Amino acid sequence: MTPLLNELALAVTAAGVVSAGACLATTRAWRAALAVLLDMLTAAGLVRLAEPPSVARTAGAALILLIRKLAVLGLDVDRFSHPGSLSLGLLRRIRLLPPTPHSS
Repeated sequence: MTPLLNELALAVTAAGVVSAGACLATTRAWRAALAVLLDMLTAAGLVRLAEPPSVARTAGAALILLIRKLAVLGLDVDRFSHPGSLSLGLLRRIRLLPPTPHSS
């Protein structure tokens, strides 16, 4: 990786840590702070793809995106699950089961 891209990726990562800390300090919402951090880490991973492609670089970026997607899915699963049924909510969230009608 060229020194410029390396420094840019490091700067994006540092900005993500600072931004997540500021989000946590102002909102006290750890899920929102984690989402900010994951988005910035994703951005840093994408900066690393600016170099000529290689299997290792592409696999690393795909792994970062997969971890981010799974973490966000795990954070959101509480909204979609039934009490005591985490697996049903997860399957509905990733659209493997049909949604249930909401009763008022």
